[in-house]
Amino acid sequence: MTRGGLLAGAACAAAVAIATAGCGGGSSAGGTSSSAATTSTRAATPAPAAGKPILDKCVGVPSGLGHAILASVVLDGAKLVHARAYRAAHDLPFYYVSASVQGTGAKNLLATWVTKNLSGRAPIYSVDANAALISQFGAATQVDEGLSVGSPGSTHSRRCVDGPNASPGTDAPVGSRGGAPAGQ
Repeated sequence: MTRGGLLAGAACAAAVAIATAGCGGGSSAGGTSSSAATTSTRAATPAPAAGKPILDKCVGVPSGLGHAILASVVLDGAKLVHARAYRAAHDLPFYYVSASVQGTGAKNLLATWVTKNLSGRAPIYSVDANAALISQFGAATQVDEGLSVGSPGSTHSRRCVDGPNASPGTDAPVGSRGGAPAGQ
């Protein structure tokens, strides 16, 4: 699929997502490492220090991971707003990373990825269809069927960003792409 086709598809998906789910409850503050929360999102614990995973809590996303995700997002002017990670005890050793994505053709599009650490140097995979549509990461279910929108980590990370009524999303479609390593 061409970049133009992906952008057109992202615009369509964003319109459908916003129309069916409503706009996210975030503030207009941007950035990948923002830890500000609004009344409709759960407060984030600061990003954990290297080697110190925090379980079952919303954590801020370090800028290195935010940049690694954005490097493979195909939307012009894309930014991650209220990016949060969640590592559930049932989902070890993975962190689910959700954010409200803004860019050309998308505004407040909730997307979820998964990775083994928050450094931005481990492979990243798309968990939901929104993440697969706007980024070049392969489907997480190709790595492990448990890495889906139904997992506790995915559900909680989406709630960290979009509040208790966050849409569960739809699993990323399985395709030929693998998880793009950081820096591509």
